Amino acid sequence: MGGLSLKEIMYIGVLLGTVTMAACTAEEMDAVVDTPIIEGQKEAVSEEGKKFAIVPEAEAAPVELTQQQKEAYHKRYVDAVEWLNQQKVGLHMEVSPLEQFEDEAWRDPEIFEKDIRSAVDEHLAKEREMVQSLSEADRETTLKADGKIAKKAYMYTSEVIRVVEIAANFTTQYNETHDRQVFTGIDGITTKGLSPNGTWEQTAAEASLIDGGRTYSIDIEGIWSGMGLTFEKAFTIEFRCDQFGNIY
Repeated sequence: MGGLSLKEIMYIGVLLGTVTMAACTAEEMDAVVDTPIIEGQKEAVSEEGKKFAIVPEAEAAPVELTQQQKEAYHKRYVDAVEWLNQQKVGLHMEVSPLEQFEDEAWRDPEIFEKDIRSAVDEHLAKEREMVQSLSEADRETTLKADGKIAKKAYMYTSEVIRVVEIAANFTTQYNETHDRQVFTGIDGITTKGLSPNGTWEQTAAEASLIDGGRTYSIDIEGIWSGMGLTFEKAFTIEFRCDQFGNIY
């Protein structure tokens, strides 16, 4: 088998902790992959979108495998899927126990690992494409009633663009060396999920001052839950201050 296009795929299911394979036609692929939505504009996504993560089709393993080969293959499947989940990009997969594998489900582990990495790359590329298509108004900072400065982050999970609001208190001060205002502090970092069909739970937040004090880079981790699935997501958002101390 040669190189694979996005049309040449199979689905790895995550229902009940199992891995299942189901073919997808080109038309179905277009319906699932090419029509992501910002959650809140539409109440539901397709059943396929909710239940499956997209992975290119893997080449079949040898028809006959010894028990030792099966154990080795299965370990590599588990390792590959654990790697994917650890990336926290908004995808989640699980591998069923070895004893539940049908003979036809075994795949060459090297191809499987390659396809897992391709799934991550394609997912992130789609996320970048969708975020870049948003208007400037969607990226603007706002002043909250409690005095915090807030900005929205957009992430792509389960064929939906989900929205998280990040807010914090910032202080700035004139810096003679740079002849401008720079950040001098940050505290009270909070995040809030704004998408209706799911809940967001922040699990970590760490801010770093970069660019000569002109930018705060905030690394956020959290979990989206909804529609019977959970997705770990890690992302970075930046707040900048201009020469007058305005934060954007």
